Amino acid sequence: MLRVSSLFKKAYWDEGELATYTSRGFNPDEKNAARLEEWKELPRMTAQKLSSGALDHLLEGVPGMESTERLNTWARKQYKVLGRGSSRKVFELDADHVMKLATDQAGVDQNLVESHVAQKFHDLPITRVHYVAPKGVFLVVDLAHELNEEHFKSQFGLEFQRFCRVISVYKQTRDTQTFWEVVSAYPNLEHLLKSLQSHGLLMGDLGSPSQWGDFKNKPVLLDYGATQDVWDKHYKRYNPKLDVL
Repeated sequence: MLRVSSLFKKAYWDEGELATYTSRGFNPDEKNAARLEEWKELPRMTAQKLSSGALDHLLEGVPGMESTERLNTWARKQYKVLGRGSSRKVFELDADHVMKLATDQAGVDQNLVESHVAQKFHDLPITRVHYVAPKGVFLVVDLAHELNEEHFKSQFGLEFQRFCRVISVYKQTRDTQTFWEVVSAYPNLEHLLKSLQSHGLLMGDLGSPSQWGDFKNKPVLLDYGATQDVWDKHYKRYNPKLDVL
């Protein structure tokens, strides 16, 4: 079951749209000075401890981007970095879990999208979110391994390379009708893509091996937080022609 921080009240979903949150601000008083000292001495934590809200009291009252900076400094000392994208870093917590840490507001918004999708769709082949931190600054999720293309074919009925070509052709032609006609021949894949489409997920990146992994011998989608809303808010100025599938 997904655990949501008790402080996770200022970031929420309403009618499928991400609502904005406000921060109480960071005041350099004695209480916050004590928190700064506590950050310096903070030990390595297990996924279970993080998911119990062990960091909530340190994140309380700290503006979102300041909290991500502190978390990043601490996490780099304690955990192995498995990868990073434009707005998030992934740290290995243990053999079964990772932390997805936002590095900017776009990363926060992607974390919030993923936490919402994970709560709503329990049957989709996606990495499970076990915990969402205050304001969505980090997630604790399943650690998946490199994609096994045979598992992908067994789950969805087509080779992964063919799926990549289908995505690539769509990106070039923007022929939505033909895309869905092709996908409809593979019910499991169609269910996944239709479910993600209902939340405005951008499909263009799904044809990359880095977006997929294996978890318990089944293919799973690793990243599913890049929606049209997130794109419009943070990235569209760099590529105004990209739209949702």
